[in-house]
Amino acid sequence: MILMRLAIFLSLIFITSTLAPFATSATTETQFSDGTTTYEHTFTGSGTGTAGILSIPYGAEVTAAEFRMTGEAS
Repeated sequence: MILMRLAIFLSLIFITSTLAPFATSATTETQFSDGTTTYEHTFTGSGTGTAGILSIPYGAEVTAAEFRMTGEAS
């Protein structure tokens, strides 16, 4: 009887935790103007180069941004 109550209790905790606001993901998926969510650029020379254009919507609040790219010639 105790195991049955424990199983019901744990099931209720599981179900209610999925409904809690903090259980939602904080990840925002961003799409580019062509609808894709990824961008790939192959650098053909050494030095600096552009890798696309980033635009931030008016009124957007950027709290942090960081880009680190390393690699080797393919």
